[in-house]
Order: sequence, then C-alpha cells, then structure tokens
Amino acid sequence: MVRTRQRYMLCKLVHKSGNKFCVFGHTQNEVEEAVRNKIQKMYGAYGAAICREVTVKYLHAASGTVILRFAPPGQRIVGGAVTNTSIGDFHFTICQVAGTGRTVTKKLIRMLKLDIIEAQALYSSADREKSEKSLSELIGKIESGESAIPY
Repeated sequence: MVRTRQRYMLCKLVHKSGNKFCVFGHTQNEVEEAVRNKIQKMYGAYGAAICREVTVKYLHAASGTVILRFAPPGQRIVGGAVTNTSIGDFHFTICQVAGTGRTVTKKLIRMLKLDIIEAQALYSSADREKSEKSLSELIGKIESGESAIPY
C-alpha cells in the first residue's frame, strides 16, 4: 500500500466588521460544502476532481479557526478558492500551509494562546472601567449624604 501525502491549511474565519471575538455559528459540513462549491465554481471539472480530497479536519467555532486537509497537487487551487470563499458575514484568511498536521496544530495552539491573552486584557480593562465607575458612584453617594453603606 502506498502512503499518500497530504497538505494541511490553517485558516481563520474573520467577521466582516473585523471583530475577532464574533462566534462562528456554522457546522463543519457547511464549511466543507462552501469550500467545495467555490472550488467547483472557480475551476470547473478539474476543480471538481480536486475537491473530492478536500476535507475539514478541525473546526473551532469559538475562535473561528479551520484546518483543511487536501492533496498536494491541489494546493494552489484550494488556496485560491479558500481566499475567495465567504460564509455569511465571515471570510477566510490563510494562516499557514504545512505538510503535517502537527505543525499546523502547533501554530493553532500559538494563535489560541494569543487570543486568550488578548481577551483577558480586554476583559480586565472593561472590568477595571466598571469598578472605577461604581467606585465613583459610591463616593458621590457618600458625599451627597446618602448612606450607600448599610450599617
């Protein structure tokens, strides 16, 4: 039996507003179908033959990341079709193409760690603003003579 090599493409689904934290609400089958339809539409019969091998290996809806697996001869075709594919308000951007799933997974882990750090920074700044606002309201009530602290 001959081992067939595969390529792995890490893609990010980006909302048209540019908000990184919009949740992608589609399934793995819908993503795969959208990519295959775009390949067939752009490249005709040759694209239809190539897209038999295109599969969605991984989809993380919360972060909007997708890993596609396909045969090496279709790398340029899949890359060209993926960049022009959109699902609802989301479009694809290619982050990395690699020969093994492990290298793509490493890149995915790095991206998710950066997203977590960015989300924590946004949350802590919003939480800090909220606590400062409530503190200023409390000080205002105390200065006006209203008893904000129950005895």
